Amino acid sequence: MIPKFDCFHHSLHSDFLLFEPYRAFLCQQGFTGYLHVGNDTVEIFHFFKKGRDIHSFRLTDGKLTLLDNLTDAVASMGGYALSSFYCSEGIVEYFSRLHSTKQIHHGLALDAVGGISGLIFQLEEKKVTGYLEAMKTGSVPRYIYFYNGKILGYLNIKNPDGVFEQGLDRAVVQAALAHTTVNVYRFSSPAKKGRATDSTFNEDISLQKEAPSSNLRSDQRHQVELCFEKIMAHLEREIRLGDFDAIWRNCAMELSAEYPFLNPFAGEFQYRNGKIDLWEKVDTPAAAAALDALVNAIAKQSSLPKDGIKSLKSSFKDILATYEIKN
Repeated sequence: MIPKFDCFHHSLHSDFLLFEPYRAFLCQQGFTGYLHVGNDTVEIFHFFKKGRDIHSFRLTDGKLTLLDNLTDAVASMGGYALSSFYCSEGIVEYFSRLHSTKQIHHGLALDAVGGISGLIFQLEEKKVTGYLEAMKTGSVPRYIYFYNGKILGYLNIKNPDGVFEQGLDRAVVQAALAHTTVNVYRFSSPAKKGRATDSTFNEDISLQKEAPSSNLRSDQRHQVELCFEKIMAHLEREIRLGDFDAIWRNCAMELSAEYPFLNPFAGEFQYRNGKIDLWEKVDTPAAAAALDALVNAIAKQSSLPKDGIKSLKSSFKDILATYEIKN
């Protein structure tokens, strides 16, 4: 029901790690995301925004229950494993409200509503914020998440590992949901303005994008990011694979005082598989300066010569000069 996002720590066992100190550690780090506590019978999810506790709830038998006392609930579990996943504030706000949903359709026969495409069209037209749950005997539930009628993402459609999926081809979605029974849930109306959990949720949840972010960039923005994607990929090849992820995150954290969006816990910047994903609301001059500072910091920390960086920059010298980025 709740997908995995970028993993911070995975399966830390309670035999070696106490819950409250770890929770305090995430708060001190300004963590934005959620903490998952689970064993064979119970799962608990606790959400953070910028190190501040939001909601906690327990998942048992497919049902979410809001927790009043997180510490007691965890203590009653006995042995458990801890995992933490970071994501954007908008996504945190969305999933931390899942306990407030109500079912609006149960056991839908897709043929009666024009198939899965027809149902998705109806939810888009009605600007539903909630999720679709597809059930089939012998298979894990599959989910489509909606925000204001637009598809926010998917779970268990193509990737079997429970990770958040986006931008899937409709044919893939149709095949995954074939011969399933569909339930639809809608978020209850938000509380009055002024509550901390409503502001970001209502503001803009497009921090995670269904389509690749390059579709929304200007050509200049695209060229800047393309330049630094090539440099990051070069650095990744030069550094041992197992170390690179930790190195760039450490450098990004050090630079986050000057460029807050580089904070690995903020969910606004990510580098993976040779691609940069930077929140579109970060203006291009700030993006160029931050990315330049990041690649230079990575090279310095890894004691790498800057010849390769300079060579790659030379292919983009005109666009970089626009933003006063030099070799």
